[in-house]
Amino acid sequence: MAHNLDSVCRSAMAHWGFPAQADILQEECGELIVALSHARRLRPESEKELLEEAVDVYIMVRQIMNELDQDKVQSMIQHKLGRTVDLIREERVRKGQPKPAILGN
Repeated sequence: MAHNLDSVCRSAMAHWGFPAQADILQEECGELIVALSHARRLRPESEKELLEEAVDVYIMVRQIMNELDQDKVQSMIQHKLGRTVDLIREERVRKGQPKPAILGN
């Protein structure tokens, strides 16, 4: 049975509240850091561990993000994406590499 991500996230936040879910997000971030370390060292089962912890963090971040002003969220996302595009563009120029079409002008 498929579940709607935003519906479950809103229900979880309503049930447990922001402070509890913020605590869980912190814990999940720590577990993701450990999973990343394991993946970099190519430990057995590290791909499964990384996937599981990344999804846990993603779900918890969605819960927190749903509590924020969505116009501000979208504005910040665009700002951060723009910075990333600029950084990629600058690095490619510095290395003399062609610019991918996805980066625009």
